[in-house]
Amino acid sequence: MDSVEALAGDSFVTDFDWSRFERILDVGGSKGAKSLAILKSYPQLMALVADREQVIQGAAQFWKEKGEGATVQRMRFEACDLLQAVPKAHSDKDIYLLSAVLHGFDDDTCVAVLRNVAQASADSGAAIAVMEMVMPDSPTDIATASFDMQMFVNTRGRERTLAEWRRLFDASGLVLQEVVSLRTFGKILVLRAVHSTGKA
Repeated sequence: MDSVEALAGDSFVTDFDWSRFERILDVGGSKGAKSLAILKSYPQLMALVADREQVIQGAAQFWKEKGEGATVQRMRFEACDLLQAVPKAHSDKDIYLLSAVLHGFDDDTCVAVLRNVAQASADSGAAIAVMEMVMPDSPTDIATASFDMQMFVNTRGRERTLAEWRRLFDASGLVLQEVVSLRTFGKILVLRAVHSTGKA
């Protein structure tokens, strides 16, 4: 997750309006590098970073040692297994962030994770931001194809077209509401649970 920073740059901070929200639930966010970058630009935001215990253990101290103590005061860390459950949202001012998490999984695992997020968000109306590369429908350039091949060879996952993402969302009880293109890497796909009433 941390290595994705070099590819993503800071466009996920600047090209999406995080000011609509009050808290990020960074699911599968490793030590929380993405949340930290967003919080530094949006001082009203808080963040909850949820990942495996061995991943987030010592994360707060890690950032403090890097001189990020002030921002880390607005971050919490919670152990979770994405395939079992994710932290529940409190309101429609919460937004889940899944950054380069799902492309490492096969379709069935993606649906399992997304259903957990849908269930955890539905009562509150929280939004869900899935940040991933979206493959074009037609034959693609060599750089994009190489990402897909890398995922295929090294993981059970792969890059997906927008139509393939939509099928996963439909199977998970989620509705795609917005597609935000990022200047340097991928897109942010903004979702809500089918029965959600949020209006952020």
